[in-house]
Amino acid sequence: MDAFLLALFLSLILASGGKGPLIVQALRARYSNEAAITSAVLIGLAANVTLSIVAGAFIARMLTPEARSLFFAVALGAGGAGLLFTAKPPSMADKGAQSSSAAAFFTSGFRIFIHSLGDGAQFMIVGLAASRAVPGLAGAGGWIGCVVACLFLPPLLRGAISLTLVKALRIGVAILLMLFAFFVAMNALRLI
Repeated sequence: MDAFLLALFLSLILASGGKGPLIVQALRARYSNEAAITSAVLIGLAANVTLSIVAGAFIARMLTPEARSLFFAVALGAGGAGLLFTAKPPSMADKGAQSSSAAAFFTSGFRIFIHSLGDGAQFMIVGLAASRAVPGLAGAGGWIGCVVACLFLPPLLRGAISLTLVKALRIGVAILLMLFAFFVAMNALRLI
């Protein structure tokens, strides 16, 4: 259960600082079909997380327990470092375009899947799946965290917090994650 909760918490933090929420906002501005966008984002993130679980399970078979912990520390440190850089919103042509539900669904799913490949949350889920005994729990927690960050967090935070405070929070969280990654790495190397 610790893998589930850790993945949920970390993916919520890392995905909220990535491109996912910005892509969903841009998709909502472009298409008027909220149901198609939401279902496509759920499926796109599920496909992304499934890929992460498979990669993590494959990597875990080749590594010793200490190496798995070290891999998780690298993934966590990279995710924390990624929070220091602000994600740029994607360019979407034809804002407010009215199109079919199928076009909104496939475009939304494809965009969220492609733009989420290799981001901090996905790399963290791979590292957590590789370092824990039950990769599926890490994937389930990671998926829920990414869904909350992409679909529900941006409307709540829009206009409620100043940009200066958001930047300060991102820097603070990035430093905490990198410190946590440092201690996980030192423990994996048996230096502490």
